Amino acid sequence: FSGTTTGTGGVAVPGSAGSTGGVGTTGATTGTGGTVGGSTGGVADRTPLKVGVFYLNGGNQVISSAFPGSSVSFGDGKKEAQAVIDDINAHGGAGGRKLVPTWIAVQATDSDANRQAACLGAVQDAHPVALFAIFNLTAGLAKCVQQANTLMIDVALGAGDEDLYKQAKNLAFSPSQITRDAEQKLVLGLAHAQGKLPAGKPVGIVAQGDDPMYPRVVHNTIEPLLRSWGVPFNEQILSSGSDTSGMNSAILKFQSSGVDTVVFSFGSGGIPEVLFMQAADQQQFRPAYLMGDSTDTNFVGQEAPAAQIKRISGAGTYPLANVRADQYPSPPTEKHCLDVLNKAIGGYTNRYSSLTGTLYCEIMYSFAFVAGHVQGPVTSAAWSQAYHALGTSYSPVTSFTTRFLPGPPDGASSYREIGFGAACACITYTSPIRPIPAS
Repeated sequence: FSGTTTGTGGVAVPGSAGSTGGVGTTGATTGTGGTVGGSTGGVADRTPLKVGVFYLNGGNQVISSAFPGSSVSFGDGKKEAQAVIDDINAHGGAGGRKLVPTWIAVQATDSDANRQAACLGAVQDAHPVALFAIFNLTAGLAKCVQQANTLMIDVALGAGDEDLYKQAKNLAFSPSQITRDAEQKLVLGLAHAQGKLPAGKPVGIVAQGDDPMYPRVVHNTIEPLLRSWGVPFNEQILSSGSDTSGMNSAILKFQSSGVDTVVFSFGSGGIPEVLFMQAADQQQFRPAYLMGDSTDTNFVGQEAPAAQIKRISGAGTYPLANVRADQYPSPPTEKHCLDVLNKAIGGYTNRYSSLTGTLYCEIMYSFAFVAGHVQGPVTSAAWSQAYHALGTSYSPVTSFTTRFLPGPPDGASSYREIGFGAACACITYTSPIRPIPAS
């Protein structure tokens, strides 16, 4: 990821490759070399780009009410997003186009319907070319962008599932993440290859039922995979991610059926997993857990009972949701993001100073980088076409590497295995960076 230079006609995105049209210098996916996003031959259109920016209120209150004393913190999303926009605009904009924000406030406790209404209101009032979201893609948001034919760049603690991206095909993108189905294929595929899912040994599956996406991942991906390997399973669908009564019931059923490995399909960035593990520890149930990005193993490793985290294993593409800051130092792209936030706001010592800061950097730098490769007006169709042709030229802030190919809306292209590290008594990386296998 090393190398930062500034070219003309494009946005300075540390570590990303410039084009051959005199915009920056070319750098590889590993970031050796250059930086700037631009289009071959230059960008003729300079029309400012209206963008709708979601920001979250009440996130810290949700965390502190469930986990008093937690170090997890949400930043001031509006200030963070404005700082990144100012950085982009000060360095040539998106291929010469300034970003002009419209602000969309939502509450951490808002329902999907409320967020959909906020999305539609912003689209109707401001007519943005793109919406930027730092929370999971949902059915309501997918319907909003589909109805409005508006882009949504979404980077959060967990992506949407493949069905949602299909509903909003060529409109909803998560450039530095993988879909929840791809996450389960990666985590379970590794576990199976390593002999952790032997035929005939039952696996417990826990999902929350208040959003159809989570059971859908179970039925579309987790169960078919286990079935293909001859692995029986015990599925428990809870009323919500905070259904502790349902968790206790699931644990009893797992114990009685001989389950010793558990897989989750939850939202809320690690909170339901911690609640499950707290209940499990009280019942002396200490299974192996197979976990990925959406389960936020960093948060789980800090908040779950010590005896529960020792049998966590899996794979992650996304350090913010995987490991402590001291287990993966910031690469240059992330350092640039933190520098921008520190200059504008202050107090950003690492990626965990704010859960949302680096997410805004990723969303906006990736959007601007792709828009810099659009020669005419930036429409949803033109941006999507450019995105799918960029390959490995964008170096991300929040993941290891990316690959933007025809078709997929998710761009993360590599992973590291995760597990408990005795030396740090924490969740850490247990392998080098490897390419995600083709599914």
